[in-house]
Amino acid sequence: IQAFFISAMKNKEEARKRAFSNLKAAITTFEKSNGNVEATELDILKIISKRISSLKESIKIFKDNNRETLADKEEEELYILKVFLPKMLTQEEVDEFIKLNLDKVEGLSDQAKKGKMLGLLNKQFPGQIENITINI
Repeated sequence: IQAFFISAMKNKEEARKRAFSNLKAAITTFEKSNGNVEATELDILKIISKRISSLKESIKIFKDNNRETLADKEEEELYILKVFLPKMLTQEEVDEFIKLNLDKVEGLSDQAKKGKMLGLLNKQFPGQIENITINI
């Protein structure tokens, strides 16, 4: 990330510089809040995912309030950060995972099964689940 930040600075790419600067700040905050332990790749994926969620919310708010310039800046950053996330799972892939792991949620209520299955999905595929339905 540091290398991307330096490259953006050298090439005077303001949107990339802003995106990586904000990401570096989020990672530093995470590391300091965890006793100066270096963030793992999984931690960084979670941080990027949270940052993307935050950007999506900001974009919606800015657009609702006719602040197109601010929304555009957030969209640029969103586009840059999305590249770092792994491919999202399809609904078919989720359904297949559920079939293979039904035995792990036996005896639970329907709501508890869905919660447990979502936990298993997030553990197995961090940062790859968005807009899916859990059908048990």
